[in-house]
Amino acid sequence: MLDRPEWGERMLGEDPAVYARPRVVRLGASLRQGATVLLRGPHGSGMSTVAEQWADAATGPVLRLTSPGTVLPEHDAPSPQVVVLTVPTARRAEAEAIRNVRERWPQAVLLVVSPWGWPDGLDVLGLRPDTVITGRTVAFTAQEVAELAHSRGAPLDANECREVLVATAGQPPFVSGVLRAAERSGHFSEAAVRDGCDVAMSSLATSAFHGLMPWPIWEAGLLTASADGFSAQGLAVLWDLLAEDGAAVLHTLRLGGLILPQGDDLFGFPRGIRGAAARRLTTDIPEDRVVELQRQGCAALIERGHLADALALTARTPSLTTELVAEHWRSVADIPATRVRTWLRGMVHAGTDPRVLLAHVRAIVDATHHGYPGYVTDPDRELAAHLLDRVGDHPPELEAEIGPMLDVISGAMDRANGHHAEALQTHQALAEDLTLDPRDRVVAQLHTGLTAIGVGEGTTAEAVLRGARTGGLAQHDRRLSDLANELHALTVSASSDTAAWWRLMAESGPIQSSTWELPARAWRLSIALSRLDIDMVRRLMDRPWSPVLDDPIGVHLLDMQARVIAHSVLRTPRIALNHLAIIDASSRRDHLSDSQMQQLRSYRTEALLAAGEARRALDMIEEAHGTEPEHYYVEVYRARALMQLGQTDAAVRALTWARDADSARAGRHLVWIHVLLALAHEELGEDRSAHTCLEDALVLGAASGISLPFARQGLEAMTTLLARADELTVDQATRQYLTDLQTARDRLRGTAQTQPLTSQERKVVILLARDDSVRAMAAALHVSPNTIKTQLRNIYRKLGVRNRTEAVRAARSLGFVDDADKATTESGRSQWSAEQPG
Repeated sequence: MLDRPEWGERMLGEDPAVYARPRVVRLGASLRQGATVLLRGPHGSGMSTVAEQWADAATGPVLRLTSPGTVLPEHDAPSPQVVVLTVPTARRAEAEAIRNVRERWPQAVLLVVSPWGWPDGLDVLGLRPDTVITGRTVAFTAQEVAELAHSRGAPLDANECREVLVATAGQPPFVSGVLRAAERSGHFSEAAVRDGCDVAMSSLATSAFHGLMPWPIWEAGLLTASADGFSAQGLAVLWDLLAEDGAAVLHTLRLGGLILPQGDDLFGFPRGIRGAAARRLTTDIPEDRVVELQRQGCAALIERGHLADALALTARTPSLTTELVAEHWRSVADIPATRVRTWLRGMVHAGTDPRVLLAHVRAIVDATHHGYPGYVTDPDRELAAHLLDRVGDHPPELEAEIGPMLDVISGAMDRANGHHAEALQTHQALAEDLTLDPRDRVVAQLHTGLTAIGVGEGTTAEAVLRGARTGGLAQHDRRLSDLANELHALTVSASSDTAAWWRLMAESGPIQSSTWELPARAWRLSIALSRLDIDMVRRLMDRPWSPVLDDPIGVHLLDMQARVIAHSVLRTPRIALNHLAIIDASSRRDHLSDSQMQQLRSYRTEALLAAGEARRALDMIEEAHGTEPEHYYVEVYRARALMQLGQTDAAVRALTWARDADSARAGRHLVWIHVLLALAHEELGEDRSAHTCLEDALVLGAASGISLPFARQGLEAMTTLLARADELTVDQATRQYLTDLQTARDRLRGTAQTQPLTSQERKVVILLARDDSVRAMAAALHVSPNTIKTQLRNIYRKLGVRNRTEAVRAARSLGFVDDADKATTESGRSQWSAEQPG
């Protein structure tokens, strides 16, 4: 029996009790005779301790060996029941040691402890582990956290146990440290998480200083653990660069659950461990060495195209971050805006490179930036304006490099402030400038399209967005080309240009989602509506909705248009009216163009007609457009209102004008006009005319694949039309179209006009109207606060709202709160306006 070398010792200060949990003990007890077990965990993970505990439980002899340098006992020595073999690497010598032990004692349980994994070359010999134990295997579960905390006299509730796991990924040394910190302070808190993780990290550091862990691995661990996340490829580049056998160690960390998904395709350490590593970095590694390692890492990452990972690596060294951003400021727009803003938050002082300031501004207000949120707060917009002024004072030698993008973003700020004509003039001039950097020109084209959408110049928008799509592809910039494609498709979907519509239907495959969800979602909803894919419409309508109209407002309004029509089809127009009222109350009218004001009026008219409020709808039409025919879509809305009011003859006249108007030559719109004419003639008892118009609508609809017009007048009207259509003699294609319409009608029949609130949810809404807190509601209804929070989330989802104020307004408009329960919240209690459940 040989002594183990220092590497194999337990982490200094380690608590063996945290590994003696029943589940872990049972794993060891279940090992059969002759089993080969690989215990793979990073340094300090406790794998040596687990192996020791399993070996100590053996009833026969135990042999402890290490490799390289393993010397086996004489042949006359007793055969061991368990062999614990600690291997510091996974090379040929380790493979040879495993093979020798397995051949010498085939009946023994062989426990191979390694941070590197199974050595190469053994698989071809038929030697493979029967069982692999990783850090994830011995990590704590929530129940085990609760049991250990209780045994130490510091019990935690279920939420606190989950918090421990989130902070530590259940890694035993860190869980133990957090629970001991909570025990000392007498309660669980963020301070306990911080102190406990610091203690565990300190023990790891001590082991590294004593040589129990290779120092390059400790450096690499601190550098990568202290960052907010890396791509999988970026992590691989860093570990391969910074540590010998780094790829194997990285794989072990991932297998062990120490490196986890962080969202947005990023990976990193749990937050408690990440914080402890950041605090340890400045203690254990000299500053000049940190900078040296960061420079090495950045060079390797940028060479392989991982700029975001390079910036994540340097985030704690502002001087390096500034260098990187100034050199690669255009490419910074390909990194999620929230990350960029976090990295650049402190870089607003005098003397900051103008290119860094411009990158910061773009991360705040540029709709073409990766991860643009679609909403900018007033303080953020003020910050962007201040930084943009600073960028304007750039040195002359930077004019050629940053001047055009400065003008693009200045135009976007003009657009956001309601100066649409000036913005369009600026953006068009830049979009047509062939001397611009090609990528800057694509961005200018995208902004030209966004500005043109906002002022109702659809033809301009379509043309320039096609150019942006082509330019993006030429620059191999898939993100910008996808964004241009989404915006182009969305623009065409709302256009009256027949040729553009059919060209899009013929040429475009599935729309690839860029990093800005809104246009892609609005386009998908428009297509699902046009085809009456009711299941898809429902799914898309379940997505969160924002009542804020922010730059670029034109895109938000196109999304709102699709949502209003969807509410009409799904028979929930009152929710649409409530959303429009919220928009009306929150929007700055002086920032809206005439076209945008007209769009909002048309959306309200649509919702009013779907809600059966024809008189209010007609009043809005006549106030905005008078009584004389003006435009085909105005006459279509007018006719719908007149039909509801029983003035069918006048409706036919309006529809006939709309059908014959030059602006109505868009075939897809003619489907709708013929549907309405068929219903009007049916109402007048003019069967022959009704049949003719219905047949025209069916032929046009079948040719185009557009089904929406048949559902826009409500389920009863759709049923009437389909019943009459069964009497017609039609070709096979039109018959299939009718079958699809009947399927959509049946789907709509299964759609409740509103998702009903349960009796308990109605009680919660009444208490909301009284302005009760979550705890007060829980006490009044004799349930827990968590139950109230769940019910609030369900209410918000069913009513299509985001907060208390909107929920109360929607509940009242839908009749869920009667007059006796109307509380004093109608005037709006601003403190609740942004509150989420709880």
